[in-house]
Amino acid sequence: MTTGWVEVLTRMVDGPVAPVTGVVETVDPEPEFRMWFGELPVFVGFPPGAVRVWRDGAKLRVDLPDGTPVFRGDGDRSWSFDPAQPAQSPVSGPARRVHYTGPADMLVGLRDANDWARTDDFTRPTGRPIAEIDFLGRPAWEVELAPPEHKPYPIQLVVDRATGTVLEMRNDGAGVRASYVEFAQADVPHDWYTWDGPVLDVAERDAREGARFDEEQAGRRAWFAENVGAPEFTLPLALTFGEPSVHGARPAADGTLEASLRSTTGNLHARLARRPHSPQPWDPAWDGDVERWSDGDFDWAFTVPGASLDDAARAAVRAAFGPERVAGRRPEASPGDAVGGDG
Repeated sequence: MTTGWVEVLTRMVDGPVAPVTGVVETVDPEPEFRMWFGELPVFVGFPPGAVRVWRDGAKLRVDLPDGTPVFRGDGDRSWSFDPAQPAQSPVSGPARRVHYTGPADMLVGLRDANDWARTDDFTRPTGRPIAEIDFLGRPAWEVELAPPEHKPYPIQLVVDRATGTVLEMRNDGAGVRASYVEFAQADVPHDWYTWDGPVLDVAERDAREGARFDEEQAGRRAWFAENVGAPEFTLPLALTFGEPSVHGARPAADGTLEASLRSTTGNLHARLARRPHSPQPWDPAWDGDVERWSDGDFDWAFTVPGASLDDAARAAVRAAFGPERVAGRRPEASPGDAVGGDG
């Protein structure tokens, strides 16, 4: 009987279904080139190679072969170590914030059902029949998954039939492989996946890195000003706006509207609003440089967030939405009337 993809996928999702342990090795002849499913692996602080792994559902522990800690995670909280700096406290935080990003992370990490459903990044078989094989003395399935359009090669997975653990992930076209070379079912206590020593909270780590980045950028800006030129200057540009997006369910019967106008380059958006002309105060409550005027029929407001409007720009805006550009205007309308209550 032929094995179906749904059977294999159901076994893999949110696995393994039993506590497992083993040693995982990676082979990557060209470390600069990656062809993987999901996000690219990130190797920081230690080289690709063998790691010892323990997994139990959402729990994960990873050590280097000599016992140096790499990662702990009990499903709710995680601890990420830098083996290159063993004296440094691990970064700790909620599991959704702190992930394992070491060797073979896409093999030993968890890929939940939502990820399989919401992307085409190696989530469907190529059509090659799923093979029933023996791997490390255990019954397993071997399946090939098709790449998305922007990647050239499929990947090959070997899945343990008993536990749903992915035992090997290969990209034969790129010569990349991550495989268990030792594997067994083995239960360990819950605290095996935790850490009770000093930690650096992930929020504090992010704040430190942000402060360090700001300090570095301040130094670079000072160097630029001294050695290159003035960091601030004004560059007159001609921008064409179009493709209006009118806000709200439908334009109001009295002509009131608020809309966004996208520049033809797609990088800037202008905001436009109008209401029937009225002496009552009117403030669109926009930040920045807002051009406001009335043509007798309507009061108008226009802004390009983050930009300043010079006299030529203000004139161009008024001309674009002047009475002669809009059908059905009263000929006696007097452009230049004050916007209600604004003088």
